[in-house]
Amino acid sequence: MAIEDSPHYAAAQGRCHYCRHPIPRGHASFDHVVPLVKGGLNVTANRVIACRPCNRYKSDRTLDEFLATPWLAARRSVPPRRWRNRGHYPRPRK
Repeated sequence: MAIEDSPHYAAAQGRCHYCRHPIPRGHASFDHVVPLVKGGLNVTANRVIACRPCNRYKSDRTLDEFLATPWLAARRSVPPRRWRNRGHYPRPRK
């Protein structure tokens, strides 16, 4: 099942759990709120939809560590862009 077909994506209305920017179809990722390397489980309650930049930057940080980063505050302060026109995500292959 594609992430976009999951109940997580529908519940998040296609937006990143962390920065709230819209995520184009085909570019969403699951993030573990409590990282697996820090004892988190691979269960539905521990997974959220995240954009690739937030997921990459959060890495193995805990939620509290990530929410305290200046990077996330800066990302939230910038309005969402038209992703495909700005080159933030590769264009889907045909």
